Amino acid sequence: GFEFGSCPFVFASLPGQQTMLNRGAVITDQVGPEREAADRVYLGQAVGRVEIRELEPERSVLNRVRLVVEGADRTTRTYAPAAPALAGTDGLRVTLEQGDRLALSFPGYVPRHDDRAVFLEAVGYYTPLPASHRDMSRLRLAGIRR
Repeated sequence: GFEFGSCPFVFASLPGQQTMLNRGAVITDQVGPEREAADRVYLGQAVGRVEIRELEPERSVLNRVRLVVEGADRTTRTYAPAAPALAGTDGLRVTLEQGDRLALSFPGYVPRHDDRAVFLEAVGYYTPLPASHRDMSRLRLAGIRR
């Protein structure tokens, strides 16, 4: 049977800091390939490092991610990730399973003092894993191979 998870979580640090803070889930309620869509999560006024982590027994599939920055003057800047597979909605995808984490970098992004908000925008979906696969994921997380 299936037990529904919640989707991957986005973690981010403040500029120059190491502590990664959980900023919430992304691609929520987008279960299955037919529900692939864009979603975004607020990261703060400025961001340092960004990671997407799959913490639940599910498979998350990401088609595109980008950083969206809203300035005080109402302008919006977007930054593509360094990972080419995630730069466009082009059929190239990255898959994460429970325990996986994806570190992201966005070339050209530099925090500005007048930025109002930084968001991570993701296009993708997730699928909960069947119980038998969840058991194998737990073994994999524990370092046990079959």
